[in-house]
Amino acid sequence: MRNSRDNYLKAIFECSQITGTTRNKAISDELHIAPGSVSEAIANLVTAKLITRHIYGTVALTPYGFATATVLMRHYYLLEVWLDRMLHYPLPLIPELAWNMGDIDEDFAAQLDIYLGHPELNPFGHPIMPLKLEEPAFNRLIDVKADSTFTIVSFVESATMLNYLDKLGIPLNAALDVVQTTPLVCEAEATGKQYILDATMAQDIFVHTPICV
Repeated sequence: MRNSRDNYLKAIFECSQITGTTRNKAISDELHIAPGSVSEAIANLVTAKLITRHIYGTVALTPYGFATATVLMRHYYLLEVWLDRMLHYPLPLIPELAWNMGDIDEDFAAQLDIYLGHPELNPFGHPIMPLKLEEPAFNRLIDVKADSTFTIVSFVESATMLNYLDKLGIPLNAALDVVQTTPLVCEAEATGKQYILDATMAQDIFVHTPICV
């Protein structure tokens, strides 16, 4: 099982992919724990110089924190690839299993990387080697403008999200024509079909900037 520090670093890493910062509420939601518990943990991470507090109540990984989180995420992503490619494990079950078994050392991770042929992406579109601290990679689907075409590149790794996208039939790398977004839903078209996506899901689907206008 993972320790508390690793769980928080993962949550902060994932919650800050777009803007480079996040808030206690987002971390609390990600970890499904009480906000009060997050405040105490955040204080400990600040003391350890893994994160820093910004104005307006946001927090961000320090360079040291990002480097630490990058190692954790790389090992995690490699195990996800292994579970997917080698064991053909059901996708909705992969994230939790890979994270819980992911406390591996760098020598094992290097051998696994070689065995898998140096994969560039995990099964959910995330780069095996995360981008630099100052390079947020994606936009949230819920934030894009209407009448533009975007490509889904990744999404929050949860069983709920995976089952949701599977039920809708929207594949990774699908080109989405965004019709409109509202506080409740995102209307889009992809592969000739129309989709109504719940806003809470659309905010956890990451897309590239417009590929056409």
